[in-house]
Amino acid sequence: MERKIETKKMLKSLKRNEAVLGAKIPMGYSYGLPILQVCNDVPCLVVPFVKYKMTGRPDKTLIYPIICTFTIDAVNDKVVGFEDLRYNKKFRKVNFNDPIGYFRPEKLKNVNKAQYNEMRDELFYLYDKMIDALADGAEYNEADEARMGELLSTLVEPCLYPIYKALDAGFYATYLK
Repeated sequence: MERKIETKKMLKSLKRNEAVLGAKIPMGYSYGLPILQVCNDVPCLVVPFVKYKMTGRPDKTLIYPIICTFTIDAVNDKVVGFEDLRYNKKFRKVNFNDPIGYFRPEKLKNVNKAQYNEMRDELFYLYDKMIDALADGAEYNEADEARMGELLSTLVEPCLYPIYKALDAGFYATYLK
């Protein structure tokens, strides 16, 4: 089956999207791994923007809290929402100016860059497959869902889990263990 949805391509195109450029996201922030939601029967990706700051020490890249999210209609590759988390009462106790952890989490200590990129590509393929299934009834099974959970639990930094949970408790419970 030909892939209709390309999550990786959608995320990369966000950097040039007028809505994203107009939001004036602070320097240093980039897209993270999205949360998949169904909004009014349309598969959407809620894309968090997170900041990583190099320290010059191995495995000590600073991670800052997710500052905002963009919601993309994943079928039509269209930005349909924006939220600045600094103005959301769920996050009133978060200090967005202070780091909350370090990259590289324990689960990735023995993973090289090529292996990391392979895992991300596999995860993006599973996003594509799930979106196709939600949009068109394409095949997506329990093994796919289990693998997606394994990859997300490995690739999302544990220090970001509380923010993912606050953004979507159902997604968190299903995929981040």
